[in-house]
Amino acid sequence: MIKGDWQLSVLQDQQLLPTAPLQLLATIEDAKNRKAPDGHLKQNKPTFTWFELEPRGVKQSRFTVQFGNLQRYPAYAVGLDVPAWPMQDGSEVSALPVLHAWWLTNGPPQAERVVSRNRSVPLDNDFRDPQQVDGERVMIESVRFEDRLLKASSDAPPGTVPCLVVRVHYSPNKPVFVQLDGIPRDGEEHRVYKEANSTTSFFWRVADRSDSDFRLGLVSLAAFRQSALYSGPVDLPAPNPLQIRQNIIRAPATGP
Repeated sequence: MIKGDWQLSVLQDQQLLPTAPLQLLATIEDAKNRKAPDGHLKQNKPTFTWFELEPRGVKQSRFTVQFGNLQRYPAYAVGLDVPAWPMQDGSEVSALPVLHAWWLTNGPPQAERVVSRNRSVPLDNDFRDPQQVDGERVMIESVRFEDRLLKASSDAPPGTVPCLVVRVHYSPNKPVFVQLDGIPRDGEEHRVYKEANSTTSFFWRVADRSDSDFRLGLVSLAAFRQSALYSGPVDLPAPNPLQIRQNIIRAPATGP
């Protein structure tokens, strides 16, 4: 599906059994700049992406969607994994997936509110004032340096890594996620708990920098969607058990 100069493709839509996890692999390509005029290939990537899945024709369902960047594919690739994909209402057949994708190409999302670290107070007592984002009340519940078990790379097993963990509570149906500025990190993960109206953001391989001047940006997910390129809803066919992610062509791993 073409959106502007960019193309969204779904290369994997797999489920071995109706009770098995659902796996998708989607790519986003710069369709305008595919040629290499200087002889050097370059992979142009979005600067920020967000994906959502819904089961077609299912009135009520509860499930978790995990998505993250995948390495070594010819185009920017994202893997989406659903441990327990819902069935169609009144049947034992898997629901048909509907994909929504948003992305930016010119930088990270714009934070509506930026809160700076106050080094005159302990970190546990900082960032406690109520904030306004998209006209709604937002509370930063905690900001802590913790060791957490995370999958820091699609090619690596889960491991314990030092993180800055930020927990936020937002108004119903007004999701907010966090950006970190002022501390280098290797990556980040955002977990949105819609029923609890909360988000937990992990910024990993971050040493304890409680005494440093860092800032937290609060981003409205709704405002991001309005400013982003959008592709969807993409109605996908029934999951195919033969579309195995490992069979999709990718570059070999390098290094030890």
